[in-house]
Amino acid sequence: MQEKLKDFTIIDTHLHLGYLSGLNLPLEPDSAIMAQYKKYGVSKAIFSHHYAISSVDFGLECTLSALEKYKGSFFAYLVYNPNFERRSLEIIKEYISSESVAGVKIHPS
Repeated sequence: MQEKLKDFTIIDTHLHLGYLSGLNLPLEPDSAIMAQYKKYGVSKAIFSHHYAISSVDFGLECTLSALEKYKGSFFAYLVYNPNFERRSLEIIKEYISSESVAGVKIHPS
């Protein structure tokens, strides 16, 4: 039986957005994820974007886009990518105080 849990606030704290070669993500694009969340009563999600692994700037662009599109439902982990140390730190410094940012994730680790 598939029904919502009505007496709980459900928050997904480990969501990845974006395609990553070799990783099976059956709910691509993010709109499919949101449809499942609505179906099962998940009210919020904290995500990091896979694209920040290969390009921290493109990952940031996709992160900001998802935050705008799903404002109030999606929150983000900024990505500290050790392969792009300086740029990662610049991004973190600029965006860490945003209400939509939940924290920082080291990726790849």
